[in-house]
Amino acid sequence: MSETVVDEAKRYGELEERIRRLELRLEQVERRAEPIVAAPAPRQAPPRLAAAGTPSDGREMDIALAGKSLIGLGGAYFLRAITESHLVPKEAGLALGLLYAAGWIYLGLRYARKNERHAATFSMIVAALVAYPLIWEATARFGSFNAAVATIAAVATSAALLWIAMQHDLSAGAWIASFGLIGCTFGVMLATESVAVPLIGLTLSGAAIWEIASRKGWEFAAWPTAIVSWLGALPLIILPIEHHGRDSDGLAVLTLLLVALSYLGVIAARSFRGDREFGFTDIAQSAAVVVVGFAGAARVAAGKSFLEFQVLIAIVTVSVIAYRLAVRQRTPVAAYYFGLLGIISALIATGAVTTPVTAGVLWSIFAVASIVTTQIIKATALVVHTTIYAIASAIAAGLVTGSMSTISGVGAQAPITYPRMMTALLLITATVLAFIASESPPRRHARVSRMTLLALVLLITIAGTSLIAVRITSSDPGTAAAIRSVIIAIAAVGLALASRTKTFADASYLVYPLLGIGAAKFVVDDFLAGRAATLFVTLAVYGCALLLLARMKRGARATVSA
Repeated sequence: MSETVVDEAKRYGELEERIRRLELRLEQVERRAEPIVAAPAPRQAPPRLAAAGTPSDGREMDIALAGKSLIGLGGAYFLRAITESHLVPKEAGLALGLLYAAGWIYLGLRYARKNERHAATFSMIVAALVAYPLIWEATARFGSFNAAVATIAAVATSAALLWIAMQHDLSAGAWIASFGLIGCTFGVMLATESVAVPLIGLTLSGAAIWEIASRKGWEFAAWPTAIVSWLGALPLIILPIEHHGRDSDGLAVLTLLLVALSYLGVIAARSFRGDREFGFTDIAQSAAVVVVGFAGAARVAAGKSFLEFQVLIAIVTVSVIAYRLAVRQRTPVAAYYFGLLGIISALIATGAVTTPVTAGVLWSIFAVASIVTTQIIKATALVVHTTIYAIASAIAAGLVTGSMSTISGVGAQAPITYPRMMTALLLITATVLAFIASESPPRRHARVSRMTLLALVLLITIAGTSLIAVRITSSDPGTAAAIRSVIIAIAAVGLALASRTKTFADASYLVYPLLGIGAAKFVVDDFLAGRAATLFVTLAVYGCALLLLARMKRGARATVSA
C-alpha cells in the first residue's frame, strides 16, 4: 500500500515538472512574439552601396519594367505579323491591336491605383507606342480609317491616358498623351490630305490637357499641344482654299473658330474658378486666339457673306462675354486682360466684314458707347477702351493721315464725306463725355486716355476747320497757309481758356505742344508758300496768341498765390 502511494506521488511530481516546463516554454514564445505585435522593428539605414549609386532594388524594378515593356511591344509586332501573313483578316488584326493597347491602358490604371507609379508610366508608354502608330497605319497603309475615324481613335486613346494622369496625379501621362497625339495627328493629316478634322481633335484634346495641367500645376505639359494646334491652323489661313485638300472653306472657318474658342474657354473657366492671376502664358494664348483663330477665320471667310456673318456673330459674342468678365473681375490684371480681349475681338469682327470707312463709323460708335457705359457702371477702365476705339476709328476713316496732310499743307488732303464727318462728330462727343464722366480727381490711366483723346480730336478739328475755311475763302497757297496757322493759334488760346475750368484742366498740357506744331509748320508751309502779307498776318496772330497765353498764365499764378 505504501509503495502504491509513493509511486502515485512520484507520478504527480513528474507531471508537475512537465507542466512547469511547458509554462516556461510558452512564456519564452510569448516574449519572442511581443516585439512583432507591440511595435515595429527599428528601421535600418540603407546599405552604403545603394546610397553610393550602385544598383538598388528600385533600379532593378525599372529594368524589370523595361523588360516587360519590350515584351509588350513584341506582342504588338506579333499581332502585326499574323495580320500581314493573312492568318487573320486585316480588320480583325486592327481590332486586336487596339484591344491590346486598351489592355495596357487598363494595366496602367491598375498600377496607378496601387500607387506603383513607375509601372503605370511604363504601361502607358507601351499603350501609346502600340495605339498611335496602329491608328496611323490603319489610315495611311491599310486605308481602313478615314480622317474622322482616325481622329476619334486618337482622341479616345489620349482621353484614357489623361484620365489616368488626372485621377492619380501622373504628369507623365499628360506628356505621353501630348506627344503621341501630336505625332498621330500630323501623320493622319499627311495621309488623308485633311487638316481641319485632325486639327479639331488635336485642339479639343489640347484644351483638355491645358485645363488639367492648370489644375495640377503641370504648366509645361500643356504647351506642346497648344503650340502645335496653332501651327497646324496656319495652313488653313496661309494656303488658298483650293490647296486645303478635302477641307471646304466652311469647315476651315469652323475649325479656326473652334481652335480659338477651345483655348479661350479654358482661360475663361479658370477665371470663373478664380484659380490664380493671369500671366504670360494666358497673354500668349490669347494673342494666338486673336491672330490665328479670329483673324484667320475672318480671312478665310472674306468675300463669302454667309461665312462672314458666322464669323461676325462668333467674335462679337466673344467680345460681349469678355466685357462681361472684365466688369466682374476683382483684380485689375484680369479686368484689363478681358477688356483688351473684348476690344480686339470687336475690332477684328467689324473690320473683317465692313469697309474701312464704315468700320471707322462703327468704332466711333463703340467709343461713345464705352464712355457712356463708364458713367453708368462706374468702371474707369473703360476710358482706355474709348481711346483705343477712337484711335482705330480715326485711322480707319482716314482722319489721321488726312488731318496731318491738311494741317501741314503737304500731301493729299482727305475729302470731306458724310461718314468722315459722322466719325469726327462722334469722336468729339466721346472726348467731351470722357472729360465730364471721369471721376475727380481722375486716375492716371484716365488722365492719359483723356489727353490722348483730346489730342486726336484737336488734330481732326483743326484740320476740318482749316479745310472748310480754305474752301470758302481762297485757293491761294499763301493765304491757305496763313489760314491754317491762324486756326492753330486760335485753338491754342481756346485750349488755354478751357483749361481754366475744373473739367478741362488737363487741356493746359496740350497748349504749348500745339504751338510747337504751329512753329514747325512755319518751316514746311508758311515760309515756302507764303508772301510778305500772309507772313505778316501769321506772325502777328502768333505773337498776340503768345501774349495772351503769358497773361493768362500770370493771372493763374496770381489767383493761386491769393
